[in-house]
Amino acid sequence: MARARGVYIETEMFGSKAYKLLTKKDMRIYFEFLLKRRFREYKGKKGKSKKRWDIVNNGIITFTYAEAERLGYPRPTFQRALDKLISVGLIDITYQGIGGMVSENGKIKGEPSLFAISERWKDYGTDNFVKKKRKKDTRKGRGWAVYHARKRKEKK
Repeated sequence: MARARGVYIETEMFGSKAYKLLTKKDMRIYFEFLLKRRFREYKGKKGKSKKRWDIVNNGIITFTYAEAERLGYPRPTFQRALDKLISVGLIDITYQGIGGMVSENGKIKGEPSLFAISERWKDYGTDNFVKKKRKKDTRKGRGWAVYHARKRKEKK
């Protein structure tokens, strides 16, 4: 699918507490998420001439670390932006993927995470806000501990 030609943001969002907490990089990454939306037009009730649009891929939007790097966002920047966008209610993770994990035979296997554009931001800063966080990666065989363990093994 081709990239969208533009991004539509509700006016209400610009004055929101959630939006004001975003850095420039957070905003740019959020706009990248918005560019991944795909819409379908549907008609409202009879007699209403106003067109309406549905996001047909909400909840199944993919945006991988590799894509972010190709767009010029380093992994730590992308990770911090994901955390911020989720914590203020702009996006939600609908499926936690397994990333680009290297299997024992050296082949890369993986499944991307799936995202949804969220409306939780509207309640940010109120008692009605539903807090969410990105799940901590608890998989074995990843991270600095594994890296250092391999280095110690190589020295022996």
